Amino acid sequence: MSKSSLPGDPKPAVAPSLQQADHLKRLGLAAAEELRKTVRSHLTDLFAAFVQKLPADFTEMAFGAGDLQAQHAFGELAMLVAEKGAGWLDAYVQRVDAGLVGGDLARREVPGQAQNSEASVVSANAELRAESLHRRTVGELDARVDRLRLMLYIPIYTRALAPASLVRTLQETANEIDWPATQRQVLFQRFDDAVVPQLGQMYESLIASIKVISTAAVRATQEGPAPVTAAAAPQPAPAPVNAPSVTPPVMRREPAPAPQVDSSTVSMLQNFAGKAGDGVYNDGSLAADLLSMTGPHVVSGAADDPRWVPLQRMSLAGRFINEAISDALVPEELRAQHESVRFPVVKSALADSTLFTAATHPINSLVNDLMLKSASARLTGNAEARRAVERLQQVLVQFDLSPEFVREAMLTQAPIDEAQIQRFFEWKKEEAEQRRQAIINEVRRLVMRQVEMATFGRNVPEPAMKFLTSAWGPLLMKRLANHGADHEQWKQGLKLMEELIDEVDQPFPDQDREPWDRLMKTLAEGLTAVGMAADRVAVSISILQAARPAH
Repeated sequence: MSKSSLPGDPKPAVAPSLQQADHLKRLGLAAAEELRKTVRSHLTDLFAAFVQKLPADFTEMAFGAGDLQAQHAFGELAMLVAEKGAGWLDAYVQRVDAGLVGGDLARREVPGQAQNSEASVVSANAELRAESLHRRTVGELDARVDRLRLMLYIPIYTRALAPASLVRTLQETANEIDWPATQRQVLFQRFDDAVVPQLGQMYESLIASIKVISTAAVRATQEGPAPVTAAAAPQPAPAPVNAPSVTPPVMRREPAPAPQVDSSTVSMLQNFAGKAGDGVYNDGSLAADLLSMTGPHVVSGAADDPRWVPLQRMSLAGRFINEAISDALVPEELRAQHESVRFPVVKSALADSTLFTAATHPINSLVNDLMLKSASARLTGNAEARRAVERLQQVLVQFDLSPEFVREAMLTQAPIDEAQIQRFFEWKKEEAEQRRQAIINEVRRLVMRQVEMATFGRNVPEPAMKFLTSAWGPLLMKRLANHGADHEQWKQGLKLMEELIDEVDQPFPDQDREPWDRLMKTLAEGLTAVGMAADRVAVSISILQAARPAH
């Protein structure tokens, strides 16, 4: 089937005028966003059903396996999907969505993970079956998108939706959740059975949407915006007799200050602008264009100056990032690293208003996850947690719009009203509060685990256990939350807990009370240092005194 003879296509129109071209550009950007929503909706439903079913499938396979090694392998897969399934779903949909708008998401292998030849063969077979099953529908989709591009600018790259690309994205995102290379075969088989046959529904929905968009594009080309014509001169009304001449007052509109871009965002633009290339429009070129808009401008109103909307979007994006990385829970040493996400967020804000109107926008989810994992990394203090933060940050940086697309798209954007801006930052406050609560819960869990480990198998009297859970436990929580697991205050708190347990777990305590008294004094000083009232400190220590066995 040729691209020029698709059934149901409207007839091509003549070349549009300048007014029509501007109208078509706006239509194209709106159409692209509608197609992205269709893809995100279908993929979310398909992949969510796939991921939700996997743990039960693997558990059943573990029970049916004939040897212990296979039982263990399938059990591990069930636990892996149960733990990381939600993040896997988000990563998969975000990766495809980024490819749709031209984002350059690198194809990465997990360091140190050997490639399994059998799994590679299964992957290739899955790609071939998927391509064969949907060849006709995908061919029609590509042809219609190509034909649509002859009429309007539509920044959508359908190669990200090819069945083979979707299978490869499965493999890439499986790498990111540490799926074992030796178990790729069962993954591709499940995906091939559960997801690939259902992709046709997504392709058919996209084709139906493109038919509607094509019809609207032809109509816009043929008719264009309503022409502005001079109204017929009305017949003058007879002048009233003896009517006094009244001169209406001249209404002056005070010029409105332009939205101000914060210093961190301006500094970022200055750094990128210094890398502008000759003859190639890159991130440096875009940064230079944006930088030229900043400064103490006077703008008469959103509709009167083309700088107003880009300035508003940059101002909002800068505030968004500043508030996120300045969260007290984010370790100071990680804040500078998080600056690398500023330009991708600014570019998304310039081209896509849904960043501020849709709470589930991928960038919003990624930034929230990045801040949560950053705070969690300080609690655990291990290298793996920090690597998880680095991987998430890398994904966010790679969720990056091309500068040419941003340059064109930002010219067609409308201002975001103040009520929506207020709602957006209220969402951010709610997310920050949820992150704080999640961190508090994690701190409580880690401290209680330390107490349980320290007291396991030991003879700890009830007064001492009460002191550990009601007084020293909260102190440990505060030290862990404020300083992290690598800090000396946290380690010293654990050491004092061990000393206390050693003291009370003695059938024949030392005759010398000096070590005990010195420990009581140190514990009291620690409680006072974290803000416990003096009377409560005294009560806690008096309770603890009863825990030491009598001579």
